[in-house]
Amino acid sequence: MSSALFYITIRRARLEEAGLLSDLVFRAKAAIGYDAEFMEAVREDLRVTQEDIADREVWVAEGQTVLGCGSLALVSDGTSGEVKTMFIEPNVKRYGIGSLLLEHLFNRAQELGLARLELEAEPTAVGFYEKHGFVVFGDSPSPLIQGRSLPLMERSLNEG
Repeated sequence: MSSALFYITIRRARLEEAGLLSDLVFRAKAAIGYDAEFMEAVREDLRVTQEDIADREVWVAEGQTVLGCGSLALVSDGTSGEVKTMFIEPNVKRYGIGSLLLEHLFNRAQELGLARLELEAEPTAVGFYEKHGFVVFGDSPSPLIQGRSLPLMERSLNEG
């Protein structure tokens, strides 16, 4: 992509975009450098379904096409939310789209009265989330890959 400026809007995902979003998520994850065996093992876990779009707040960053997606799910305690999906098209990473999308999720969480957000981070994305106020508070063993764990991160929404 050229260095020309482009206009980004954030909007709710539509049910019929489930396949498109699943493909985007898979491409973004594969671009990190995982091998084909790993990608096949996580394919189903990465899938965005129509049920996800109906049950969560799934948002897309859109320019001329969909450039990224992020989703917010309420945690059962009612005061917390979880960032469940956060992926950007590989060819437009580092243009600030992820930051715009994550900021939108923060704003929505605050509108919903949530006190904190949490997430399981892709290990290569920890720095991105730390830049946005998240801190690592533990790790979670991968249900799919023996011996792999994912950093658990959280951010308070009550701080300025």
